[in-house]
Amino acid sequence: MSLRERVTSALRSAAGLMFALALWAAFGPTAAGGSASYIMIAGASMEPALETGDLVIARQSTSYAVGDIVAYQHPRLGPIIHRIIAVETGRFVLQGDNNAWIDSYEPSPSEILGRSWLTLPGVATRLQALRHPGWLAVFSVLLAMAVMGVLRLPGSKPTATAKRPADGPAKSHVPPGVESYVLLFAVIGLAGLLLAVAAFRQPVSKTVEAMVPYEQAGEFSYRAQGPRTVYDQGQVTTGDPIFRSLMDKFEVQFEYAFRSEAPADVLGTYALLAEVQDANGWTRRLTLVPQTRFEGSALTIVGEVRLDVVQAMVDFMRLQTGLQRATFTLSVFPEIEVTGTLAGRGLETSFAPRLDFLLDDLQVSLPPDLSTDPEIDPLNPVHSGGLTYLAAQPNSIRILGIPLNVLAARWLAVILLVVALAGLGYLAWRIEASRRAGEAQWIQARYSDLILSTQLPPETEGLDVIPVASFADLVRVAKHSNLLVAHWIGEGQDNYAVRQADRLYLYQVAAALPQDAVQDTQDSQPGESEPG
Repeated sequence: MSLRERVTSALRSAAGLMFALALWAAFGPTAAGGSASYIMIAGASMEPALETGDLVIARQSTSYAVGDIVAYQHPRLGPIIHRIIAVETGRFVLQGDNNAWIDSYEPSPSEILGRSWLTLPGVATRLQALRHPGWLAVFSVLLAMAVMGVLRLPGSKPTATAKRPADGPAKSHVPPGVESYVLLFAVIGLAGLLLAVAAFRQPVSKTVEAMVPYEQAGEFSYRAQGPRTVYDQGQVTTGDPIFRSLMDKFEVQFEYAFRSEAPADVLGTYALLAEVQDANGWTRRLTLVPQTRFEGSALTIVGEVRLDVVQAMVDFMRLQTGLQRATFTLSVFPEIEVTGTLAGRGLETSFAPRLDFLLDDLQVSLPPDLSTDPEIDPLNPVHSGGLTYLAAQPNSIRILGIPLNVLAARWLAVILLVVALAGLGYLAWRIEASRRAGEAQWIQARYSDLILSTQLPPETEGLDVIPVASFADLVRVAKHSNLLVAHWIGEGQDNYAVRQADRLYLYQVAAALPQDAVQDTQDSQPGESEPG
């Protein structure tokens, strides 16, 4: 195989390999390390955008926004594909286009499989029919054949019947295995080009909704003085019932704290209120602590609940409604309004947890089922929130499923292209240098696989010797007859011949002088003679 053919084959293999990698980058499944998830639509929740039997290819992204159709992994139901309608505290709120309700589960970014990228109508239905083991075996064989075809490198044994002897080609200035070097630098260059196309199409930074998390926490407690015969230490503590025949008031305390890992400077107002209501829906409110200003991230609120005032409200509402209910709900709650700065940004939030008591003519007590959720403690309420703002952050792209910073990808693409161009340029320089060194050396370098060097010229007796105008013509004759080109040096020139039946096609090139002979010729001047 000639040098040109080997280089062309190397470039062809490089292009095929990069094409296969590009296909993998676009369609490689996440289960095998790719960035694509394949979703078969089996419901009507996303009609008319997606219908039963469609196949959706979802690709991973570094960020997702409201309006995106995404697939996510539900912990019990498996993959679900719906549209993002909101982002709350770092989790996504989704809803099917054809659903009247919002998804009960709110996935986190790590549970998002990818954004809808390509929809193939009806393909899922056809794929279901092809999941037979026989078809899977056929596809496996075809895939293996395709991979072997792509990965077959140049330089493998030629299938031609003519073969070279063991003496090998003559020395040349072209690097050994030039096609391997061409393949290497071509792959590097194509990889750099694909990376450059992907990286320079994306901005270096992007504006995203960032969040500074914070937490508001509190602790309710209550106490009152009571007889030692009923209460230990003569005092009501949190959790004890308050018997109205023994006391007519009790004190409620609420300790508040604002917590965040970011620097915070907060202030605001607080008040402590009590509220009486019955099952019929009437409500009366009582101020225990009026609105008061505060500064700092922690405070303590203490208020007194007078049961005679509460009972007066109950009696009035009984009179007005005519309902003689035995049990009412007494709620105590703070109203805390917080302002200030968090991480150098303006903050406004509020906190108003409630502690409910059961109130009847005999006692005030906490409900036996204080909370229906075991993870929520009404005596120690906690609210997690976040201060959202728009921020610029480095953008990234995914290459074969791996996130890569866009700026770094641009630099890497430039480096790969420079390395590829430098490598290919060096190879071109070496080949051109070989060509400039003489036509015979150039022929040897370019067509070494086709040339058979011999010490003696072939017999020409009885043959019709036909001179050819160029070595390329001789190559065409040799390839047409699947023959090698004989080469020998004689009469001060390089001779190349191909014998075809009774014809001998011959091409001759003046032999290059050895380096020492060239130097002797340069040192000799016209008219000079050696001393006798």
